[in-house]
Amino acid sequence: MVDTNAAVIDHFSTVTGLIAAWSSCLGFGFAYIIVRWKGGTDRFAHISWFSLGVFAIHMLVGLGLYGAGELPMQMDITGILGGILISFSTLFALLAVEVIGLSVATAIWCGFSGVVAFTWAKGIWGQPVADLSLSLFGLALVTMGVVSVSLLSHQQEEKEDAEERQPLQSKRISQCCRPSKTGMHAEPALESQPRGQLWKQYVGTALALLCGLFGGSSLVPLHYSTNRGLVQLPSYGFGFLLTGLFITSCSSFYWGELRCGSFQGDGWGIIEGILWGVGNILSIVASESSLGVGIAQPIREAYTVVCAIGGILIFKEMRDTPTLIKFSLAVLAVVAGNCTLAIFGDPNLKVLFG
Repeated sequence: MVDTNAAVIDHFSTVTGLIAAWSSCLGFGFAYIIVRWKGGTDRFAHISWFSLGVFAIHMLVGLGLYGAGELPMQMDITGILGGILISFSTLFALLAVEVIGLSVATAIWCGFSGVVAFTWAKGIWGQPVADLSLSLFGLALVTMGVVSVSLLSHQQEEKEDAEERQPLQSKRISQCCRPSKTGMHAEPALESQPRGQLWKQYVGTALALLCGLFGGSSLVPLHYSTNRGLVQLPSYGFGFLLTGLFITSCSSFYWGELRCGSFQGDGWGIIEGILWGVGNILSIVASESSLGVGIAQPIREAYTVVCAIGGILIFKEMRDTPTLIKFSLAVLAVVAGNCTLAIFGDPNLKVLFG
């Protein structure tokens, strides 16, 4: 009877973790859609407003649980460290979205973040793996999807850059050898325009990978703490806010002027932070269930689908049909790989799904 009850509890914890992990995708996805929609602001100032929203929702939920007598109210260094890591991850995310767009950036960092989290949990901490071969297959799918998205992004940028240069080249050709009062006017030889936008793809990809590295490691400090789960919410929010203010202060010092933004231009950052914070709280719930960090983290990265849909349908980031089809397949590879990691990386999930 004891074993049966334990199995029921494990399955209930697994189902709860799955619901929380998939629900967190909506919070993260909608937050970054608003980030893309309100693009153009100073991201180094915007991070402070974003962090204010994250801090507010974490403190609100933490105080609510404390008032209900469910959790103690305390600050923990591991929670603060987790908040610092995810704050830097968010800064890289804001910059990556600004440089290479929502759909491409999220596909890259979501895939890489899932791989990083799985590596921490299964490779470093030695958590049990249900099926090693299929887990490695999931890692391969994620890697293939991330590389494909990055390559497609470069190809798309090259095509758009060529289309932008074409009218200028045509204009210069028409002006070449135009008649003048002194006779035929010879223009200098036509030179191909430099690929001024291509470097942005490499910078944006690097920023997205850094976002995935920091994001996939953000829950690592909590693993070494005796205070686990939602009790860390105040510490997590405080670490996030502290780092956001630090980043804005450093940028102000570097450029020699106060860079704090304005409520009119950056007030949406609070809404973004609240939505993101809801997703993060649900992610912590999933990570502290029987799923663990190595499974919950890859599942939550499926919010790349929400961002991809927003980037393509709302912001028209990809218009070429063949490229759009390839991109969709690459995103599905990332999601399928993360789900494979989740199902075949955890014994409870493998039993649950047969």
